[in-house]
Order: sequence, then structure tokens, then C-alpha cells
Amino acid sequence: MKVMKRGVIINLVAGFSIYLLVSFLGTNLISILIPLTLMFFAHGFIVSMSLTKAVSNRPEIAGSSSGLSSSMGLVTGGLFSILSGAIYAGEFLPIASLVTLSTVLCGLSYLLIASGEKENNS
Repeated sequence: MKVMKRGVIINLVAGFSIYLLVSFLGTNLISILIPLTLMFFAHGFIVSMSLTKAVSNRPEIAGSSSGLSSSMGLVTGGLFSILSGAIYAGEFLPIASLVTLSTVLCGLSYLLIASGEKENNS
């Protein structure tokens, strides 16, 4: 959970930085590539640790947990793809807002998991 927490924090920083950089600098390589590189780095922590967490608590259903976890990621990605296509009108700021929203949802998901961890450990 500590590694995932660090990944989520980096992801949130990247999400807010892409919005702020696009807002203030406009759409250019720096305002897009630097935050996205940071976000992909964070996802290396988040995805691997979340899959590990999904399959570790109940080893007897690890295959189902792995499949469900992966399919939820694919469905979420598909929904955000559809949403980004629907809101894109030639400007990148709405897409940056959507990216920021996705990082906030990631942070909220982490808080939900962390609160469940605290209840199970008490």
C-alpha cells in the first residue's frame, strides 16, 4: 500500500500539472509530455501494486480477481476514450480537465481501498 500511495501521489501531481501547464502555457510539447511521462511512471507503481493487491487477499479466487481487475481497467479506459472523443472540439484544455478528473478518481479509489485496509486491520 505504501508503494501504491506514492504512485497515486505522483499521479495526482501529474494530473494537476497537465491542467495547470495547458492552462498557462497552452498546448505544447512541454505542457503535455512532461506530465504524461510522470503519469506513466506513476502508473507503473499503481497498476502493478493494485493487481498484486487484487489477487493476494484470497488466493483461491486469484484468477477471477485478476480478470475482473483487468477488465475494470479496460472498461474505464474505454469509457474515458468515448468521453474524450465527445468533449474534444479542437482545444486540449477539456482533455486536460478529463485527465485531471481521472487522477482525482484514482486518488479517491485509493482512499476507498485504504479505508477498507484500516477496518480490516482494526
